[in-house]
Amino acid sequence: SEAAPVEAAIHRALQEASEKGIRGNEVTPFLLERVRQLTHGASLQSNIALIKNNAAVGAAIACSLSSLKSLDRRRRPQALLPSQAS
Repeated sequence: SEAAPVEAAIHRALQEASEKGIRGNEVTPFLLERVRQLTHGASLQSNIALIKNNAAVGAAIACSLSSLKSLDRRRRPQALLPSQAS
């Protein structure tokens, strides 16, 4: 499979990070760079595709949430103002 070399690189990079004591917010940049090196740049295309997909999913969620909020506002009865209460 196309993913196998990237997965192998991820496992190797995780092992290297552990061996080097890389922790916290240093892990992600290390992994991204090391996996890019180990895959000779092939992982970069995967990462770009992942970012684009995440953006599309986020946009779809935002649109759905906006539609739900709009629908909720239309169904909710409006509170009467003091001048309308009598």
